Amino acid sequence: MQENAISEGVQVDQATGMLNLISKLKRFVRSQIEDEASWQEEWLRDPFSLPDLQNMTLEQLADLPFERRPSQREGRHGSGVSS
Repeated sequence: MQENAISEGVQVDQATGMLNLISKLKRFVRSQIEDEASWQEEWLRDPFSLPDLQNMTLEQLADLPFERRPSQREGRHGSGVSS
């Protein structure tokens, strides 16, 4: 009977350990997702904020293919006139 109590105690400790591990893993994944989201927001504000781009020379930057995005003043069609 005492052996059953000990084995149940071990099982409870293992279950508690697993729940703690899952909780820590969940917090880690959530922090990684938030970091990724903040990095993407920063990149959308300033595409040149990437460290690789900051270390490039002007000649190297000039060779990169960038698509032109219309500014807010130009509107969606890039005509320069807002409707």
